[in-house]
Amino acid sequence: MIRPRSGGFCYTDLEFDTMLRDLDAFLEEGVDGFVTGCLTADGNPDAKRNAELVRRAQGKVVMCHRCYDVVRDPHAALESLIDSGFTRVLTSGRSNSALEGAPEIWRTVEQAAGRIEVVPGGGVRPENAAEVVRLTGVNVVHLAPFVRREDTSCQANLDLSFAGSLDPAEGLFDLIDAASVAATVRAVNPAS
Repeated sequence: MIRPRSGGFCYTDLEFDTMLRDLDAFLEEGVDGFVTGCLTADGNPDAKRNAELVRRAQGKVVMCHRCYDVVRDPHAALESLIDSGFTRVLTSGRSNSALEGAPEIWRTVEQAAGRIEVVPGGGVRPENAAEVVRLTGVNVVHLAPFVRREDTSCQANLDLSFAGSLDPAEGLFDLIDAASVAATVRAVNPAS
């Protein structure tokens, strides 16, 4: 993910320079693809910056993240992302979850007409992945199959937070849950 901070998608020149440097560093390490995207202050895709990110990725897969879900005009935004050269777009269909946004994702797939891959994401789990695929007409989904684990070394002072937040609390961390990934693959593609 090439994103210099949370809290929106309109970046300063310094933040955008950081994005470019991060992308270059990941390329040097052999990364095969990127998730990124920029919006303007008025909530439209920043075509110039997005095209520069795609160009800098040197032909690697570049997916526009869920900034697409907050654009003013999703129809025009999708065309902008296609014109900028994105390979994929991640979307929950402008809803809290891909399942809720399935009708909008279907519309996006129809508009894309194979020019960009539409990837449903947001709340996709093994128990609903097949339904998301069925309702949206896609053959791929994005999921965050994390399982929370505890490191008990922080138990002596639970009021302290190094991150400035208590979510997750110190001593808790997330790992990819391989069983959840496998269950999702089986749900979406029973022949696997």
